[in-house]
Amino acid sequence: MWKKLSPAARTHVVSLGVACVGFLVLLVAGVPELQPFPPGVPVLLVAALAVLVFPRRRWVPLIGVVLCLVIAFGAFVVYEGTLIRLADPGAVVLFLGTVLQMGGVIAAIVAGAVAALAPGRSRARQA
Repeated sequence: MWKKLSPAARTHVVSLGVACVGFLVLLVAGVPELQPFPPGVPVLLVAALAVLVFPRRRWVPLIGVVLCLVIAFGAFVVYEGTLIRLADPGAVVLFLGTVLQMGGVIAAIVAGAVAALAPGRSRARQA
């Protein structure tokens, strides 16, 4: 599965995983908006799995892109805690968890868009 993915699709999958790790770090740290369990983790894992299972479907990474856009909107517009945690590197665990979460989300948006919208390889090379 992994070898059939473009570099952008691989980056997309890894970025979704990094975002999940960030969610889990923040969960363990006790961030209130992520209690009792952040729904973003299973949702992003399913999006990553879909990219792995359907490597030849160029539109599949757009699922992760849309989900990450919703997460980014919620993190930066709805919940003020994200910006507060990013502004306080002294709270190391909260800061690192948020950097992992938002870094993964932003990287997944970019890589997923590139994976979905970049011109595909020729059919001869895919065979």
